[in-house]
Amino acid sequence: EGNVGEVGPADGYTTLYAHNQKNLVEVGDLVKRGQVLAKVGSTGRSTGYHVHFEVMKDGRVMNPQSFIARASVSE
Repeated sequence: EGNVGEVGPADGYTTLYAHNQKNLVEVGDLVKRGQVLAKVGSTGRSTGYHVHFEVMKDGRVMNPQSFIARASVSE
């Protein structure tokens, strides 16, 4: 929904970020740990600014909570 960014696969993992105001990387770009990928937005069928975040391992959707707990968020 809205502006979507997808990173991967890397070691079988793919991450998806949706409802972005603006994507800051393009298809084929190599991204680094900690790199800003997009600006938070409220595009598509959204009721407010937020990050829609999904993690998939070999195409299977996983609970992203364990990944968020280890990650840092930049403002």
